[in-house]
Amino acid sequence: MVELNTIIDLANPIQCAHLLIGRKKFQKKAKEIGLDLKVLKGKIEYEKTEETISEIISLIDTPTLLILDEAQMAEIQLTKGSDPWRQVSVILNGLHNLKNEHGFVCLFGGLSNTQNIFHDFKISRFYTNAIIDLQRIDQSSEKAILKDYIVQEAYVDPHHPDLDHWLDQLSKETLQWPHHIVCYAETASKMLKKHNGVLSDHVLGTILGKGLALKNDYYQRRFYKISPRMRCFIYHAIFENEMNPNTIDVDTVLDDFELNPYIKEPKKTWNDLVSRGIVQVQGNGFYQIPIPSMRTWMIGQYQAYCQTISLKPSMKIQRMFDTLTSSKTKDLNSEIKPTG
Repeated sequence: MVELNTIIDLANPIQCAHLLIGRKKFQKKAKEIGLDLKVLKGKIEYEKTEETISEIISLIDTPTLLILDEAQMAEIQLTKGSDPWRQVSVILNGLHNLKNEHGFVCLFGGLSNTQNIFHDFKISRFYTNAIIDLQRIDQSSEKAILKDYIVQEAYVDPHHPDLDHWLDQLSKETLQWPHHIVCYAETASKMLKKHNGVLSDHVLGTILGKGLALKNDYYQRRFYKISPRMRCFIYHAIFENEMNPNTIDVDTVLDDFELNPYIKEPKKTWNDLVSRGIVQVQGNGFYQIPIPSMRTWMIGQYQAYCQTISLKPSMKIQRMFDTLTSSKTKDLNSEIKPTG
């Protein structure tokens, strides 16, 4: 299994070879088939990319699974038409159309716009069942996944009297969202191994804290390279024009963007938010912030920015701040059920 950190890992065929085959193994195999010395040193012209990636593919001699999460970030990380973008396009097509008797699978996960991005890379075809639209996981499945991690990975007794309480507490934070389920579940299994499978309130509290940090980091990455001041303007336009917590009218947000002298390209700015998964369209044509806890996180960030730059929020947004503060106070005062 080969896990990519970013689509840019595929912006150079030699770098790709080192990932898929291993640096030393690639050097040895490449010499055996007489690849150009420049290729071995990583120096390759764009025109030779397709030929080189085909030769590299022929050197893969074991079943390989190539994984890339957050694949929609390609739209942000690469400038369309640039040399790195062109390299990625050629390499992706080479991987997609490869002929390799050992087996090669690409598993790329991303938001709803990922398919359009990969069409821009001129991927020639997709199998009819190759694209799966994952929705929120139902609550029983969510708890079953959490339980599997705790029982199978950390060897906790599946009939432990406090296990159901743990699953209830974790599912309140994971919100049936696949990414959150995995980050909390992996944290739980690691922490429980470290503490010999003891389901104590201290361990649960630590897991919830670490899971929250991972969750917040996940939201932070959605705003990659958007400055705090620009975020402030975006938050204002979204929250000021929300019809309710689940409904955003794009036209009223764009009107707000138009009135802001700092937002030079309102439509492009909005499309960027869609690409990042900060907002997504619903079946009725309205938009929403897809993860409730991300919306809460954004309100918290906006509150902090308002205080930093001495911005006075509207009465509507101030009520959101007050509700958030009240909710945090309530959480701090609530007690986790003592466990043994």
